[in-house]
Amino acid sequence: MRSKIFTTALALLALASGAMAFLHLTQKDLSSLFGDPPAEKGSRLFEFQPNEIRGIIIEAGGKPQGYEERQGQWLLKGGASPDRADYRVLEALLAFSADLTILDSFPANEDNKKAMGLSPARAHIQLKDDSGKSIADFSFGKKGAWQRHIPAPDQYTAPQNWPSVYLLPRGSESIYLCSSPYLDDILVNGFGPHRDLRPFFFPPELLAEVTIARPNGNLVLARSNPAAAWKIVKPFKLDADSEAVAELVGGLYKLTAKTASNKPAPPSGEPSLQLGLRFFSLDGSVHEVPVTLSLTEPNKEEYSYYLGRLDDWRKSIEFQIPRSTTEQLIGVDELPLTIERLRGASLSGLDLRQLRKLKIETPELTGPLEIEIGKSPITGEWRAQRRYAGKVSPANELTFFTVKKALTEEKALASVSDSVDDLSLYGLDTPILSLSMELFDGTAETIFFGEKIAADGVPHYYFRRNESHTVMEVESSSFYKIASRPYLWRDATIWNFNLVDLKILQIEREGLQPLVLNYSDLTQTWSARLGNEEATALLNENRANRYLETLEGLKVTRWLGPDHEPAARALQNPVFTLTAFFQRPDESNAPVERKRLRLAGAGQSGSSPFYYGQVEGDSQFFILDLASVTKLAEPLLESE
Repeated sequence: MRSKIFTTALALLALASGAMAFLHLTQKDLSSLFGDPPAEKGSRLFEFQPNEIRGIIIEAGGKPQGYEERQGQWLLKGGASPDRADYRVLEALLAFSADLTILDSFPANEDNKKAMGLSPARAHIQLKDDSGKSIADFSFGKKGAWQRHIPAPDQYTAPQNWPSVYLLPRGSESIYLCSSPYLDDILVNGFGPHRDLRPFFFPPELLAEVTIARPNGNLVLARSNPAAAWKIVKPFKLDADSEAVAELVGGLYKLTAKTASNKPAPPSGEPSLQLGLRFFSLDGSVHEVPVTLSLTEPNKEEYSYYLGRLDDWRKSIEFQIPRSTTEQLIGVDELPLTIERLRGASLSGLDLRQLRKLKIETPELTGPLEIEIGKSPITGEWRAQRRYAGKVSPANELTFFTVKKALTEEKALASVSDSVDDLSLYGLDTPILSLSMELFDGTAETIFFGEKIAADGVPHYYFRRNESHTVMEVESSSFYKIASRPYLWRDATIWNFNLVDLKILQIEREGLQPLVLNYSDLTQTWSARLGNEEATALLNENRANRYLETLEGLKVTRWLGPDHEPAARALQNPVFTLTAFFQRPDESNAPVERKRLRLAGAGQSGSSPFYYGQVEGDSQFFILDLASVTKLAEPLLESE
């Protein structure tokens, strides 16, 4: 007869086996009996996407702080009044939590907890979804000594080493050493209440209007749509400087308080400065009600900050806004908040990248000088054309670029006045130069320049745009960058050098015998004489062919006009003369055409930085750079 004890043991064993089988069938694991096994190395500690999280609780030092996401904004919970959380810190925390990679695991005994900074923990973090379900819940320990090495994905990217930290999920029997690229950001941000200390929170591209109000008046900047240029609309209608406006908008976006506290009662005294912002709606209209930050000086002895108060749902919060810029914070007083800093100081207020037509008028010109961008009917290329005195010719592309650059980048010295009635005070009743510009979209602008000679004999130059009563002074060097004489707009090509009809080249250089080259384009052959000697055998034909390319594409550095006395004097004794003779092969009875180029140094012999030049039969003198002269002086004979 079997023992009752043995029978009872068998029954208990059968019962336990049945219970384990039931748990395995229903829950697929035995963790409720034996505890969770450690997660695998290399796996994620938590599986979720940051955009699933709607609630965060961070407890540090025994003080929990809750955050909730509403309509795309993170808000602090539990305060006396609603306030915005610093979304940058919270988004970094979510990215950190979703990216935790397990490097190792350790038993969660008391010794390990103390050694790894988890008893007590540095902080406790809980993340919840929109139903309130806990998605991640863990304690934050010490930073680990190990790093996770991330190899470079390609030759252009450096490898990385991600830091690690000890973490203990709630209810887990294992401590995990995890790595994340966001760990250092989390440690820098800390675990205290993450209130957003920026008064303004807005997408800069939707900003439509900025009002800068002071006790002595208002300054208003506005734009008609997000792609339009900013304009000053009050107290005067003026163009705004794009760089200054960008500095202002960026400064307002980044403006951050030293501290913020809940104080329902506003500070006493009138605001020293008010900054009001209005924004575009999605349909393109502008919100009627601005968001305004009022800044008041705290007392006469305190000059380092303003007391700031908003007029929106955060109106019970008082900000300490720094007045001067530090390494960490932007100072309000250093933002461009005055008309002097915000006004457009460039000569033109147009986007001259789209310039189609430029008309130049001066008292000396017999008629308007017009420069127009058009498409060549032969090549289809876009290029500038010069129209003057009934003639149309290619315009100088470098001059066109230089003038556009000057009109865009040269700045006014200062504003004389925004309400000038007597234009004769600045020579603008009879302008010495008028520039009329038209863009491809039809937008037009005219700039008038006037000259006044001071008592000391120094000329001063002034300008105004269109019919504006705003007059500004400009440096004389800026004024002279605007080419107003027809010869300055002449195409840079020196001559029409027809290789097909070329017969003879005669090259005369100071101190050397003349070199005469005979050329046939039909047979591509050369012959040469140096003085009275035959020199064909010495001619390097490769150099000679390159020389023809140089002559065909020869361009001036700058045209000097017909009355340049230094050039005329220098060319009385040229150091280089090239004469070319042309004749059409099928017109043997036609007279031979001759073209002669003369060059002379602009400085002492052998040290000229550039050379004066002139083509026979052309009244215009010009400057040729040293690189071009060097090519013309290249020896063509092997013995040279």
